[in-house]
Amino acid sequence: MRCPDIKKAFYTNAEKKEIVLIFDEGQDLKWPADSTVTGQDGKPLVLSLKNFFYLDGNEKKAAFSAGKAEGNRVTLTLKEPSNATKLSYLPSFYPDNLPLIEPFSFNIAIYTGPYLRNKRNLGAFSFDKVSIGTLLPNVELSANRTFNSVILSWKAVEGATGYVLEKKTADTMSYVLLENVDSKTLVFEDKDIEINATYTYRIQAVSDISQSAYATARVDLTPILGVEQNGRELTWEIYPNPVDDILKVGFRNPESGVIEVFNATGQSRIRSEYKAVKNWEMNIAKWPAGIYLLQVEQKNGIRATQKFIKR
Repeated sequence: MRCPDIKKAFYTNAEKKEIVLIFDEGQDLKWPADSTVTGQDGKPLVLSLKNFFYLDGNEKKAAFSAGKAEGNRVTLTLKEPSNATKLSYLPSFYPDNLPLIEPFSFNIAIYTGPYLRNKRNLGAFSFDKVSIGTLLPNVELSANRTFNSVILSWKAVEGATGYVLEKKTADTMSYVLLENVDSKTLVFEDKDIEINATYTYRIQAVSDISQSAYATARVDLTPILGVEQNGRELTWEIYPNPVDDILKVGFRNPESGVIEVFNATGQSRIRSEYKAVKNWEMNIAKWPAGIYLLQVEQKNGIRATQKFIKR
């Protein structure tokens, strides 16, 4: 039961021929059809909502060729590219040629719409000279599975003040919010997963005046165990691989044993005991770049090795 309230507006492409308006979450906006009335000159007057959005306060120029609404978004298509920086909605004075109300001697026109409304027929608040931003660059999203979680990582987007992470469990289901994170956060671990499920993640960079398009990544959690050269399946997994700073090992079930890492010449870099854990990690940010060999010796005496790359 809230009137739609604009949150941001931005160009969607470098040509600046389209502007998207974002209203508050939960709004389901409806774009009205054009209506025809009899103007003061006695001739038909077509009233179209697209003509009641104005660039840089110019209420005399019809700058838009089309408009549409979907969810809490409104998309306006410009007749020609524009460098306008401000957007307004609804006129500050009565447009010319509107019908007069009785008594005609008052010479007062009446504006009855069209209006941008939501599904409850509540009109959107008018606004004056809202800043028009530019679309943020797309996010480069990657998703890596472990035995117990999905690691999402992405590169920083210039101008972003935060990122919105969402996921869904099947193509027929809608996305649900996973997390809102700040601009300094570039990694997120999703531990709320189920084996044998398939998840689709998407991320969007946002700022006070703009946002990016969504970037998606799909992860299939059907169990796939690593296999040693002798054909024995592994019950653990190294991630990420390649690794920049935090080396992690994920176990299918809680285990105990010893982890040892060797460099390319066979020298031992670290030897660490682990006890009843499903996740083990170590900061190797200061290690030289190169190829390393990680060996896991389980409590039952079984040993297995896997290579990883330190960048």
